[in-house]
Amino acid sequence: WDSSLDVDELIKEFTDYMYGNGAKYIREYINLITKEFSKYTFKIFDFPNSEYIKDGLFDKCEELFCKAEAAAENEVILERIKKEHLSIEFVRTVRIEDDKIRSKKTDEFAKKVKHFKLTEIFERRNLNCSFECMKNSRYSLEGRNDGWMYLYYTMK
Repeated sequence: WDSSLDVDELIKEFTDYMYGNGAKYIREYINLITKEFSKYTFKIFDFPNSEYIKDGLFDKCEELFCKAEAAAENEVILERIKKEHLSIEFVRTVRIEDDKIRSKKTDEFAKKVKHFKLTEIFERRNLNCSFECMKNSRYSLEGRNDGWMYLYYTMK
């Protein structure tokens, strides 16, 4: 890593390449969460009901991803943006209070996860079991003996 390079320029170069016409919205999302999250101390793995995760913030994130998707100039770019969008969809889904609505939204989320061939959304947990946990427990906190379940997914 060359610490003399401009981080903002590197982010711009990367996002322009990966997200095309949607890049400006992805950068706006990155800047938004960086600004908001810098106010808190948090870990790499955290609960979906952590104090820094606020519905209003994620509403704005959702709006930015929708704009990025609408701006995508081709299917390859659109698929990249949609894959990144899953992290926001996960948080919004597990925070739904109504069990029936959360279950329906989890089914929709599961289809997207499978479309992208992701193999995990909770560390070391079968994918279908993870979806069941999302359906049956707000914040996906139940279902483990130690009581923890973190925001996590791997893109394989």
